[in-house]
Amino acid sequence: MIEIRIHGRGGQGVVTFAELLAEAAYLSGYQAQAFPAFGVERRGAPIRSFVRLDQKVITLRSQVYQPDYLIILDDTLLLDKSIKLGLKTNGKVFINTSQAINQPRQICFDASGLSQKIMGKPFANVATLAIFASQTKLIKLAAVLQVIKNHFASEVAAKNILVANLAFQSSKKV
Repeated sequence: MIEIRIHGRGGQGVVTFAELLAEAAYLSGYQAQAFPAFGVERRGAPIRSFVRLDQKVITLRSQVYQPDYLIILDDTLLLDKSIKLGLKTNGKVFINTSQAINQPRQICFDASGLSQKIMGKPFANVATLAIFASQTKLIKLAAVLQVIKNHFASEVAAKNILVANLAFQSSKKV
């Protein structure tokens, strides 16, 4: 089983990102599960979502405590040193940041900046999904593009498809 923990702030699309990732994984041949962990949080408060992928039915229903992948949509959350707790020894961390952070097992990218250029808003989730697909090979780009079409209105979908294609292609060069 592959376990993923996503960190971000309320209003950044953390829950939507988990849903898109799970659906793209399902379209790529996995059983998938996505769920958030939040209570009374408000816009800007730290939140988490979780995704599990497997070739067989997933019956586990707890939060993800030892992820294979950590996805951090807001780099200010890195100030909390506990954010990486539980990451498996060979796990990888994906960080949406405009900063150059050079550490082993970390993949850094400016998803918000790419989205800002194309969409006029710094949404990180679609670009991050495409980068995750490119770097891990767990999900197919075609599946990413299909979930974009499934979840967004046509004009927004068209811009998100452009963001996803650019993010996927630029990530292959890393």
